[in-house]
Amino acid sequence: MKKLFSRAALCAVCAAGLGLANAAHAQSSSSPYSLADMHWYLGGGLGHTTASPNVGDYADLRGGASTTIGTDSSTAWKAYGGLQFTRNWGMELGYADLGKYNVNYAIAGTGGNGMSTSKLSAWSLAGVGTWPINERFSLHAIAGLAWLRSEYSFTGDGTFYPGSTGSTARALNPTVGLGANYNINKNLAIRFDYQNFGKVGQQTNNFTNTGATGESHPALTSIGLEAKF
Repeated sequence: MKKLFSRAALCAVCAAGLGLANAAHAQSSSSPYSLADMHWYLGGGLGHTTASPNVGDYADLRGGASTTIGTDSSTAWKAYGGLQFTRNWGMELGYADLGKYNVNYAIAGTGGNGMSTSKLSAWSLAGVGTWPINERFSLHAIAGLAWLRSEYSFTGDGTFYPGSTGSTARALNPTVGLGANYNINKNLAIRFDYQNFGKVGQQTNNFTNTGATGESHPALTSIGLEAKF
């Protein structure tokens, strides 16, 4: 009798556990924010890049020359896509147009002048760690590699500064970032990111007419939308 009672109790416990599991699954599936652990996603955002150039690379040290670096920040955008393997881990590929910054030159009393432009961009491949706070809000960290490109061009009066010259620098760097997602529903989220791309370009600590790009340290802050599939 005791054995029969034990078996009945065991069956009751199993049935109750199964019922709770099914109820939890049904509740999760009916949530407007729930999504399977593994899914693809695509996103894009607009933002602001701070280039943080090495000022010494652009200084014209000749007598009477003045160098003015325009704002080292610029409007930028990014696009990315990835695969979320689990609730906490994923990987994504992204491209960022990191904007540009200008440097203006003049030599007093001569009318000599020139201007350089540096355009920055990057591809990145990174792992993403996600920490859900609740069903709407989560935090994430980004760590991976970035392929940076700096395109430098210069135009001048042709006498005191070269008429035109340019060069391109590339770099492969670690990239890291932090961000947050706010789920509008299970398929759409607002995403905020800060991502640092390291450095790109040649450090010269002096303006030269050879078209050296100069060194910059771009970082992007952006906000945009992410679609989940």
